[in-house]
Amino acid sequence: MEFNELILKVTSCCNLNCRYCYVFNQGDNSYMSEPPVMSPRLIHSILFRINEHCRKHNIDEFLIIFHGGEPLMASKSFYTHFIKEADKIVKDTKLLYGLQTNATLLSQEWIDLFQKLDISIGVSIDGPRDASINRVYRNSGRPAYDSIIAGINLLKANNLPVNILSVINTSSDPHEVYAHLQDIGVEFADFLFPDVTYDHGGSPKTGEWLCQLFDLWYDDESDRKPIIRYLDSVVGLFLGVERGYEVLGRKTNRTISIKPNGNLELVDNLKVCGNGFTHTGMNIVENSFDDIANNAVMRKYYYSHSSKVLCKECLDCDICDICGGGNLAHRYSKHNGFNNPSVYCKDIRMLCTHIQHRLSVDLPTVFNSKNIKVLS
Repeated sequence: MEFNELILKVTSCCNLNCRYCYVFNQGDNSYMSEPPVMSPRLIHSILFRINEHCRKHNIDEFLIIFHGGEPLMASKSFYTHFIKEADKIVKDTKLLYGLQTNATLLSQEWIDLFQKLDISIGVSIDGPRDASINRVYRNSGRPAYDSIIAGINLLKANNLPVNILSVINTSSDPHEVYAHLQDIGVEFADFLFPDVTYDHGGSPKTGEWLCQLFDLWYDDESDRKPIIRYLDSVVGLFLGVERGYEVLGRKTNRTISIKPNGNLELVDNLKVCGNGFTHTGMNIVENSFDDIANNAVMRKYYYSHSSKVLCKECLDCDICDICGGGNLAHRYSKHNGFNNPSVYCKDIRMLCTHIQHRLSVDLPTVFNSKNIKVLS
């Protein structure tokens, strides 16, 4: 296995308590036994393992995403020290840096530091005020929306791009959500399905919600049109451009995660499968990235879009190469493991069919062809 992306959980604490959070509110209690903030003493081991892995597998670029909890609850000196050590240890691979924050603690001092260190900033927000009701402060329970918007405005004041991560809230109006993207100047948006398994049940009307969002996005000819990753990727896949990632297409999932105590783990959304589900029993001080390749669940995650992991129903489906079975966590049931289609299978099919129908109207003109088979 070759990994080219690391989710580095620099904190296990957060100043917010989002109601759907897989770290705190989906039944996994591992955060209780982890240090609130990663010790700087682990930085050398982490970078040594990254360098070791990239040199062994001839990896030219490696992405590190600082994550949490809330990563701004770590100190500024942590990030300064990390980048300084990275420059010393990793010589033959280009390191790229990102940080995912709720933006409530964002300040000019943080922005100045991240610009100096070349760390890009992503903000978590679910849409306008009503759509973001699940994002509340841990201590008071009051909504965090105004503070998140203040952080976004600070990015704009510094001429930095507004890149957001949103969890789909089907009780919100897609028209209002899309208008909000434009109003706050979003350049790139990634919409996530709420993390559930067959033992929890899905989120109602997700397919219908996404179809409405797609039409708004597809028909938008304004200069404020954002890139919406999920929709853009489905369109690309239908056009034969491999834009697959963790939730679409047939690529391998080349992401690994390290917790604040240095434990090598599976990506966090698999926590919804059960308490301790992401644990591997390995730690970055004693174990290399290659060691985790022997973990059975890691192998399922890494190859989750391949024929060796997909269930028969997925393999027999005519949009298998587009959907790729969806996110691995959403296929899980206690009864049948991962040998299921996604909980969101019908929603994904509804969206893909809708997108293909829209494209089938335009593509004959673009490609001067009428030989396009429409999905049913």
